Amino acid sequence: MHEILVLAEHRQGELRDINFEMLTLAAGLTDKVTAVLLGSGMDDFAGKLAGFADKVIVVDDPMFESFNALDYQAALVELIKAEGPHLVIIPNTGQGADILPALALEMNAPFTTDIIGLAVEDGKPVATRAYYGGKVNGRIEFKDGDLYMVGQREGAIPAGEGGKSGEIVKMDNPVAAAATNRKFLSYEQPPAGEVDITQSALLVGVGRGIREDKNIPMMEELAAAIGASAIYTLLSVPAMTAEGGVTSHALLLLVMRVATYGVVGIIGGEACGRLRHFLMRFSNSE
Repeated sequence: MHEILVLAEHRQGELRDINFEMLTLAAGLTDKVTAVLLGSGMDDFAGKLAGFADKVIVVDDPMFESFNALDYQAALVELIKAEGPHLVIIPNTGQGADILPALALEMNAPFTTDIIGLAVEDGKPVATRAYYGGKVNGRIEFKDGDLYMVGQREGAIPAGEGGKSGEIVKMDNPVAAAATNRKFLSYEQPPAGEVDITQSALLVGVGRGIREDKNIPMMEELAAAIGASAIYTLLSVPAMTAEGGVTSHALLLLVMRVATYGVVGIIGGEACGRLRHFLMRFSNSE
C-alpha cells in the first residue's frame, strides 16, 4: 500500500495512547507511515511520534492550540492534497468523530468508523468492525477509490515498540484564517471521585446480579481484600450516584486501560461480549 496518513491526537497537554496504536497498525500495512500533528508547542510530541512513524508533519500554530474540528478539517484537506496518501487513519474518539465524516465527504473518500482491524487486499483496505456487543465481527469492503479513511477504536489494536527514527517536517499552516462559526471556550473535566479508577491495576465491577444495594458493602470488602477498586454498573440510582459509580459504557472503556479486573453480577450480551474480548486479550499479555 502507498502512504498512510495518521492524525495524531493530543488533549490537555498529553499525547493520547491511541496515536501509537494507529501508527502500529499503519506500520503493519506499509513502509510509508506519516503522522500529522496539529497544535502549538509540539516539539516534544513530534519526537515521540517519530519513534513510530517514517515521517511526522508538524503544523505548529496558535490556531491549533485548542481543538476545533473545522480548523483541523481545513488543514487536513490541504495536507492530504499535498501528500496524496492512499489511506487516512483517524482516532475513533470524540475529536475524531467530529472530523472524519465531514472530511471524508469533502474529499469524496469512502470511509468507516470504529474499526478493530485492518488489512489490505488487492491494493484496497478491508476493515473489521465489531457488532452486537462484540459477538460478531463484520468485514467492511470499500468501493474503488484513490483515497480511503477509517476511524480506529481505542485499545482495539495494541501499540508496538516503535523503534523508528522518523523525519520531522515542520510546515506552515495551510489554513488562511480560523473558523468563525465555531469557537473553543473551555475544556470541562468531569469531577473525579475519591479514587481514579483509570489508574487502577485491578478493578471489581459490580452489576445488577447482586440484586440489592445492601450487598454492595460485601463487594467493597472483596475489592479491599484484594487491593482493587470497586466500580458499579447498571445499578439503581443511589448506587450509581455514589463515589465510584459509572455507567456500563464507561466501564467498558475503562477495562480497556487496566491490566486485570474481576466481574461480579454483571450480565447481558453487551457487557459480557466486551469483557470476554478483553479477557482474551489480557490472558495473552504479560
